[in-house]
Amino acid sequence: MRISAWLAACLLMLLGYPGAAGAGLANDRPVARCGGFLEGIVVDAKGAIWALDVTGDRILQIDGKGGCVVRGRTGGMPNGAKIAPDGSLTIADQSGLIRFDTATGRVERLSFMHESVALTGLNDLAYDRAGGLYITVPGRSNAVHATGRVFYRAADGRVQLLADGLAYPNGIAVAPDGETVAVAEFAAKRILSLPSVTGNRPLRMAHVLAHTQGGVGPDGIMFDAGGRLFSANLGDGTVQIFGADERLQQVLKLPPTAGAMPTNLAVDVHGVLVTEAQRGEIWRVAVPAAVAGSGASSDNDGTIDFSSIERTP
Repeated sequence: MRISAWLAACLLMLLGYPGAAGAGLANDRPVARCGGFLEGIVVDAKGAIWALDVTGDRILQIDGKGGCVVRGRTGGMPNGAKIAPDGSLTIADQSGLIRFDTATGRVERLSFMHESVALTGLNDLAYDRAGGLYITVPGRSNAVHATGRVFYRAADGRVQLLADGLAYPNGIAVAPDGETVAVAEFAAKRILSLPSVTGNRPLRMAHVLAHTQGGVGPDGIMFDAGGRLFSANLGDGTVQIFGADERLQQVLKLPPTAGAMPTNLAVDVHGVLVTEAQRGEIWRVAVPAAVAGSGASSDNDGTIDFSSIERTP
């Protein structure tokens, strides 16, 4: 979720900032304690975990001991990230679209313009198989000022408007078949399904995929290979799972020692990684038996493959 320092402070006060978490049981410890308003978690091809600190302007890599190493800064407020086809990080930042070279630390601004206007106030993004990007731009939208937009940036840099009039479009993910795009409409507490730009089913229409319950609204989202949609429910301390039939299937709760502000999701070989912004921590949640197998891979479109994932100990 794109967020100003002022809004971050308000959310933390609303939910009750608890300070440092206790040690708890072994399986109740976070993967990392980085502080800040954590977002944009991804796992690269080598298994390295990356995350963003929105208000602290930090691009973080998590080391093998749970340390949070600052690898770079955007000069703005980095929010969403995905692994690009070339292995770099593509970052949705308040100041615009950014490429971060994970090997050299170089920060490069990418062209992202619509009708000759440079777009700012970006929130999240997802690649499709053609190398195009779906990007949410909420601006200052909210429940009573629905002016948020979703754009598509093709691999050649051309930009088109996909949807507007939204109440704070937040997380975004491309369905496994590439035919639809899910958008978390945060301030409306719902998730939309939009026909993709590259889809081959002309009769598909935009519709409400799901309504979320509890918390403030849906933040980061991702699909698994079977079409299930995982949604970080900010303010509720849960990850909600919707089946391919668009019905609520399961709710995963963060441990009692965690905060209540899950913001984004990724997957590694042990389970689902969740950024939590109230305490600035990263948690790993065991994969539900219904989707667990034995390893996992994460695609840059936000789709995860649980075909060989191991259960978290």
